[in-house]
Amino acid sequence: MFIKDYNIDNSISLEECVKNIRENVDPEDFGSICDASIYLRMLANNRTFLYEKLSAELFLLSKGESVDLRTPQSIQVYDEDTFYIRANIWPKINRGQTVSGHEKNLFSYEMAHDHNFHFMTVGYFGPGYETDIYNYDYNKCLGFHGESIDLTYIGREKLVPGRVFVYEGSKDVHIQREPSSLSISLNILFNPKEGKQKQQYRFDVKNKIISGSLNDEISCRLFIMDVLKEIGNEKTCELLLDVARNTNCGRTHVYALRAASTFMLNENTNKHFRKEFSRFFEDRDPVHAGRGSLDESGRLY
Repeated sequence: MFIKDYNIDNSISLEECVKNIRENVDPEDFGSICDASIYLRMLANNRTFLYEKLSAELFLLSKGESVDLRTPQSIQVYDEDTFYIRANIWPKINRGQTVSGHEKNLFSYEMAHDHNFHFMTVGYFGPGYETDIYNYDYNKCLGFHGESIDLTYIGREKLVPGRVFVYEGSKDVHIQREPSSLSISLNILFNPKEGKQKQQYRFDVKNKIISGSLNDEISCRLFIMDVLKEIGNEKTCELLLDVARNTNCGRTHVYALRAASTFMLNENTNKHFRKEFSRFFEDRDPVHAGRGSLDESGRLY
């Protein structure tokens, strides 16, 4: 986690910000992202670009056209392969109304979570939200729900206007608190060159466990396998083994094998599948080795 209070008055345009980020940042290098956070700070000094962006979106709406929103909370400002820029809206929830779990989740309030990418954010408007910050070692966890995690509390910070936070992917965990009034932050999010191959988690910080996963690429893959495990057939088993054979993601590998193992319990399953299944556990590749074995009934353990 990198935090910086820049004392600068210089302002740049969105186009200048994009040019500087493109030329000076390696999306895999957290240090270069921290160094380049000054450009986001200078963009935050530009008090007209977001108004112009929102006015353009409103004009499209007035013509009956659609607008480019990531979520109801998020306004897409710029997008390219290696990074994108957005404005996030952080409202104060009206306590005179019933607050649903969906509403809390929508704005990520009170939810401890990480991200599988680096990103920087700056306070742009309003008092800003407070956030509790933790960190952990992603490589020391398996990723199952209820797993104990060594979470280290770093402290509580506030994203006031002009202050920059840079979050390190798959390391920093944060809990955002509802601001005292409407606030806006500007974010630059970086896409890893190899894609987002790590899971994103929710955490129970009191009990120091993984409490769930977020809507990341890996979790979506695992969900598909969960569904097919229930409604699939022998062809599904074959596909799952192909997934396990070809993926370079350890978690996807294990999950595909576990899903495939459910088909091994069917007495009508071709013995070929069991032979193929067992072959995986003779693999000494560091990604795949030591992931489990089959018992006599064909169960993966």
